[in-house]
Amino acid sequence: MAATDKRIHTTNEVLQNIRIIKFFAWEHRFSRIVNDKRAEELRALRTKYIIWAFAVAVWNTVPVIITFFSFLVYTVVEKKPLHPSIAFTAISLFNILRVPLDQLGDMIAHVQESKVSVDRVEEFLNEEETEKYDQLQHDSLDEDGNQMIGFKNATFSWGGKEAPADEISTAFRLMDINIKFEIGKLNIIAGPTGSGKTSLLMALLGEMTLIKGKVFLPGGYSREDVHPNPETGLTESVAYCAQQAWLVNANIKENILFAAPFDEKRYKDVIVACALERDLEILDNGDQTLVGEKGITLSGGQKQRISLARALYSNSRHVLLDDCLSAVDSHTAKWIFDNCIRGPLMHGRTCILVTHNLALCVPQSRHVVLLDNGKIDIQGTSEDVMASGKLGEDINKSRPGSAEVSRMPSRVPSSVGDESGDTFIGNADAEPANGHAHGDRKLSRVKSVDKGPGKETMTETKAEGGVKWNVLILYLRSMGPW
Repeated sequence: MAATDKRIHTTNEVLQNIRIIKFFAWEHRFSRIVNDKRAEELRALRTKYIIWAFAVAVWNTVPVIITFFSFLVYTVVEKKPLHPSIAFTAISLFNILRVPLDQLGDMIAHVQESKVSVDRVEEFLNEEETEKYDQLQHDSLDEDGNQMIGFKNATFSWGGKEAPADEISTAFRLMDINIKFEIGKLNIIAGPTGSGKTSLLMALLGEMTLIKGKVFLPGGYSREDVHPNPETGLTESVAYCAQQAWLVNANIKENILFAAPFDEKRYKDVIVACALERDLEILDNGDQTLVGEKGITLSGGQKQRISLARALYSNSRHVLLDDCLSAVDSHTAKWIFDNCIRGPLMHGRTCILVTHNLALCVPQSRHVVLLDNGKIDIQGTSEDVMASGKLGEDINKSRPGSAEVSRMPSRVPSSVGDESGDTFIGNADAEPANGHAHGDRKLSRVKSVDKGPGKETMTETKAEGGVKWNVLILYLRSMGPW
């Protein structure tokens, strides 16, 4: 089994990265690696079957030998006559004894197999307990009794608390983090690659080991215990959109709704805000298109926007977005920022956004945190952080609060971006363009995305009828020489 696991792991790795292997013409090299693993597996299987064949031969011959020697001792050593009544009775008795002895061997094998399984479960249950639920379970209130999202004198590590000394020294850490994010507003986490931006979100969600300090994040409760606010319809829970889009093997609509009740107007608003309209028009089955395993049928940008749409559609009051603008072009990024992150659907919700697109995002944000190698370089209001000059010079030229409509992204249909402004979805805090209020947005001209039931392309089928001769011949030839 160990050899099989290695071979399957290597094959999976090759298949997942087949594009890179093809680009660099590494097929022969990697087929050699897979074949080496397969050869090891075959050696193990060969040994197994030789032992198995030997065991079967022994099992089938031993009763005959025992019967023979029993009669030999009875007649030659004890000098007794072997009558048919004694002989046939003895043979039937030996046959009756074979069954419990056979079961005894099987029982020993099953006990050994179950011990392996029990040991695996025991190893998992004896692992160090996660402190995630303890640190998120409190009411997230600061000393003044106000709700808070952030950290107080917190240090985090990816290694466990009782990790070996050499691991602790090399493990990445977030050191002495003090942050108080603005609730209900847009917060930006910035910094160079590898500075710990994603780790900061993971620490907030309780995924990193808390060495000291405190974490404040509402929503450490099960979904049944969280009730929506009657005014806003939002719950004190958290929606998280990862950098690598996570999709289930279902259709696009199910991926966005994610078991939440269907609200047609909200659903259409979300699709427009995330620039998914044109994609759904292009796809054969619209939002009934199956995304496949790990979103195999979609592009990187489509996967990221569907993942973002799911977070936006949810009724969570606090949304954590990990670099959700990285896989889209600049015009689509501008559209998503204006209509999704700063749009009416995000109104009154806390948004903590990790991004490299600082010129677009920082001027319209409320709180900015700049990280450098696991430590806070600078934090504060967007004006203070921009004035410090640490974000670079280009960003200071951006006008804060600007709500001009950029060129329409290619993925938004022409009906959305009319000059008349009746379908304008602007900055939630800015004045609407051309004097139209947000309530006047007309989505009636946006085409319905439901194109009827699509073909289940992922359903597995089986052939019916007899096995063809060429298959049997191929199977026999694959067994090797005589």
